[in-house]
Amino acid sequence: MKITICVVFLMFFSILFSINTIDSLETALDTAVGKDKISILNKLSAAYKSIDAEMGLECGFQALELAAKENDLKTKSTALNNIGNSYRVMRDYDSSIKYYHKALSLCRQINEKKSIANILNNIGHDYWFLGDLPQSLHYYREALIIFVELGDKKAIGLTYNNIGSVYSRLSNYSKALEYFLNALKIREEIKDQAISSTLNNLGNVFLRLNNYNKALENYLRALKLKEELKDKRAIASTLNNIGNVYLEKGNYEKALFYYDRALSINEELGNKKRIASTLNNIGIVYEYLNKSDLTMDFYSRSLKIKKEVGDKYGIANAYKNIGNLYYERKMYDKSLECLEQALLYATKIEAKNIEKDIHEILSNLYFARKDFKEAFKHKAVYSDIKDSIFNESTSEKIAEMQTNYETEKTEKENELLLKDNLIYKLQLEKENLTRLRLYMILVVVLSLSLIVYYRYKSKNRENLLLEKAKNSLEEKVKLRTVELANSNVELKNEIDVRKKAEKAINDSLKEKEVMLKEIHHRVKNNLQVISSMLNLQSYNEKNDSAKLSLFKNTQNRIYSMSLVHEKLYQSGNLAYIEFDKYIYSLVTYLLCSYRINTNRIKFISKIDDISLNINTAIPCGLLINELITNFIKHAFPGKTKGEIRIEMTSDNKKNYILIVRNNGVKFPDTIDINNPKTVGLELVRLLAKQLHSKIELDTSEGVSFTFRIKELK
Repeated sequence: MKITICVVFLMFFSILFSINTIDSLETALDTAVGKDKISILNKLSAAYKSIDAEMGLECGFQALELAAKENDLKTKSTALNNIGNSYRVMRDYDSSIKYYHKALSLCRQINEKKSIANILNNIGHDYWFLGDLPQSLHYYREALIIFVELGDKKAIGLTYNNIGSVYSRLSNYSKALEYFLNALKIREEIKDQAISSTLNNLGNVFLRLNNYNKALENYLRALKLKEELKDKRAIASTLNNIGNVYLEKGNYEKALFYYDRALSINEELGNKKRIASTLNNIGIVYEYLNKSDLTMDFYSRSLKIKKEVGDKYGIANAYKNIGNLYYERKMYDKSLECLEQALLYATKIEAKNIEKDIHEILSNLYFARKDFKEAFKHKAVYSDIKDSIFNESTSEKIAEMQTNYETEKTEKENELLLKDNLIYKLQLEKENLTRLRLYMILVVVLSLSLIVYYRYKSKNRENLLLEKAKNSLEEKVKLRTVELANSNVELKNEIDVRKKAEKAINDSLKEKEVMLKEIHHRVKNNLQVISSMLNLQSYNEKNDSAKLSLFKNTQNRIYSMSLVHEKLYQSGNLAYIEFDKYIYSLVTYLLCSYRINTNRIKFISKIDDISLNINTAIPCGLLINELITNFIKHAFPGKTKGEIRIEMTSDNKKNYILIVRNNGVKFPDTIDINNPKTVGLELVRLLAKQLHSKIELDTSEGVSFTFRIKELK
């Protein structure tokens, strides 16, 4: 409550200050003539911009008219730039760009480099708001070249941040991270308050790369800084982004909490573009919660606002979401219409991440319509875009840049600490040496006094002894100093050697991990291609149920092996897969493959937190595939209802008990499980043997298979 009151007072005093400034300028305008009048009109145009854009526009045009009469290019360019600023506030970006270009032309004639760079940045902003990302990137880069030449660090940091934002929208995350880290480095160096914006953008990149913890870390740090600055617009933006993290993590309650907070602030500020973005995100949450009516309402409201503000990126994203919702409802014609609109916008502005999602939905849509040629065409485009946006080399490069940034920062801190320690040691040694010399002088004075009093005649001999003692002490100090210096050099050399060895080991480990991930990725892709070819062939085989069944069984077996590689590729641990998630994906695929109504045949799994290596997972998966396929075909004839259960327990010593059962029709008494006559059951017997397990068959209630498995090496 106190913070809100403070914000209101600050806004009030800010507006009051602006009004006082405008009143002073208007008073001065009454008596001003010539260039003074043009200058005051330009100041009034800039002051009116944020509180009354139309008045700002009027003052700008008056200044422009007078500057043209005076033929003063500098004040004329200022007036044109102010007119562009007012049009931008009014969201008339085409007019804004037009006047910025006129101002730019005049600034180039008089070689006003800083003004040129600022106007280039303004044009880049306008194209950003219009969603024309390539044009935006072009003008930001031109501005950056001039700011670097001028050495304007604050402007350089701002432009690095802007360029990073464009690359992030273009899904070039390695480039985005490079520019954001450069911006962060400069803004930390000059202690720029806008550092929170860069932290927010870094969070966006890590969110796109599914590194949710790193994204949340940056967002929370940005939120803290923005709350200290009481920047409502920025606070709303970061709250929306935090909601995105929880959305990706599947915590929909928290996601809605942060989206509602962001929406409330944006509605208070009247920020239409941000309102549309948050409405879209709330729609996504309701889509995950299967509330399709609410989902369509939020998506439609978001699209309407995005069309009003001319946000091409937002329009593409909204059409994509609505098209996907129609696809889920099986309204394929409407879905196709929306997706084609989305693709038109996304292709025009090169929004690769949206293009990727659209092609994936189109592939699923055409597959549902059994237009497999179009389905595979869009699937291929989806794979190409996905690989271009994010592959293992990109991931490695991004991780390397982040590590380099953190290492460089740590090394600088250590270097400063080392210098401080060295200075402290030198000061301490100097103080000790001074103290030692004082003690020596005291001893010398005392000795001399005694010599004068007791041994006047032996004065020369005593003085010589004292001189020798002094020289000896100085030699020891010098020797100790040399020893310390040598020790420091040896320690530094040892540290360098260890760093090089550690880097070599880390590089080797990274290389092997990347290679292993790529192998799993390629194996999975190849198996999926084989599966797709079998699927196509099965549709071409007419009136031959035996061949179709053979194709279907073979395709399911290939999918069960492919799924192991996919889970390993997606996992952070390349040696083991989470078996419960694997089994859920496999059985879901089989039920969909045979078009089983889950209200008729329910699937229930009860699997402990078990991770299996690839040698154990593949035969287990194939075994379960054969049994579930058998149950689907034979255990529930006609429209019989029933359940299929899979249970797996572990004793934490790599010993597992796997039970696969149903409550349907019993096995015929003629089937000998140890000498089966069918390929499927023979395969079950061989797989059980491979897993060193006997088959325990129970037909008292339906059919139950039990296997006692020990993990294979």
